[in-house]
Amino acid sequence: MSGMARSGSFALPPAEELRGRIYEQMRRRGTTLDGQRLWTEAEVEILQQYAPDYDAIQQKLKGRTYEAIRKKSNKMGLSKRVHVWSAAEIAKLRRLYRSASKDEIFAEFPFSTWSMITNAANRYRIFRPRAPYKKSKHAIMNAILDRCVAIGWTVADLDSECQTGRYFRDRSWRRNKPKPSAVLKAIEVLGGKVSVKWDE
Repeated sequence: MSGMARSGSFALPPAEELRGRIYEQMRRRGTTLDGQRLWTEAEVEILQQYAPDYDAIQQKLKGRTYEAIRKKSNKMGLSKRVHVWSAAEIAKLRRLYRSASKDEIFAEFPFSTWSMITNAANRYRIFRPRAPYKKSKHAIMNAILDRCVAIGWTVADLDSECQTGRYFRDRSWRRNKPKPSAVLKAIEVLGGKVSVKWDE
């Protein structure tokens, strides 16, 4: 009869219903039909915040390739023409980056965000000198901080290497007597030695 499926035949559900079933299946699995991982809301927020600075996005999204980030940004309408740094701009960056203020650098590169500027500087191995730490009342802590500056470490790096949690970062040693175990570990990690000098 007209309008009825033949006996033994298979009738597909309406297209809208079929799409809904496919989307639900993808949502449960967390992947597309061809096995690609779905983009999460958190990842999309990072794209919206940093696009088209794909280098910065890739640092935030370790599990995404550069090409995947670029394609998703294009699909979301977030991509703009990526600035290609000229030799003259790199020379100017090399001259200014080490000593000029951020405002002075921005004035010379108005097309760029600070993240894009620092990524370009890192790519060409141009580094800003690390500012010296404010001196404390403890000579031994000042020596440790000076050593960190000399080798390009932050106090966060020191905590990580010494496995001291947040001891150096929290800077409680500025108000209280330094913790001997943390100080000795820092000296060891930084390549120093402790010696004793007896009074005559």
